[in-house]
Amino acid sequence: MTRRAHGTGWLSSLGRVQRFCRTRGPRRAVGWIAVGVLSAVFAALPIGAPSHAAAAPAVPAVGVVEFYNPWPVPALVGVFPDEFATNDLSAALARAGAGQIAMVPPRAMRQAESALRWHGSDVLTYARLTDLAQRAHADLLVVGWIKLFAVGSDDGDRGIPSGGMFSGTATVIVQVFDPAQGRLVWETSGSGQSQGFVLSIVIQDILHRAIAPTVQPALSVLTGSGT
Repeated sequence: MTRRAHGTGWLSSLGRVQRFCRTRGPRRAVGWIAVGVLSAVFAALPIGAPSHAAAAPAVPAVGVVEFYNPWPVPALVGVFPDEFATNDLSAALARAGAGQIAMVPPRAMRQAESALRWHGSDVLTYARLTDLAQRAHADLLVVGWIKLFAVGSDDGDRGIPSGGMFSGTATVIVQVFDPAQGRLVWETSGSGQSQGFVLSIVIQDILHRAIAPTVQPALSVLTGSGT
């Protein structure tokens, strides 16, 4: 007795569906056909196909080192020039570089500096800057120092004026340190002047005006879009 050879491929499957339709009814047949089609579609899909959503590129972590001044600037009416300049530059970079860089919070930077027993003059030592970058988990460091700071009354009396109109000027240096290269890779400067009747506001405005022109150029270097 000769056995009937079974069909192969989709013709054989179609024959089984036809026989099923005759014995089980059209509704169940339609359901089985749908299952068969979906199974074939999923089987044709490549395993481990890449997602269409591309992973967002990593942005560099950037920390602003506490500003350094070779000639210590005392706190004036509650304003610490070094501290204000550091926070002002960090905030300005965070605003301008949103989505392009990830700023290390100033508090985290101060904690890292404290842990390393940081001194202002340490910004002049590349090894110390590298240690600070590692401690703060920063890919790049922005180093700033106050080159010039002068404030006084408009009558020419420098120091801490006692009243009247106040005016002042400041010049800052801003640099970028790359710990991977172990060196400073960029530098610029900015200057600012201001005057007013409230000394604390004048001091802050002087420093803010000096820092403002350094922000975009620094951002270009930090993001790799400039030199």
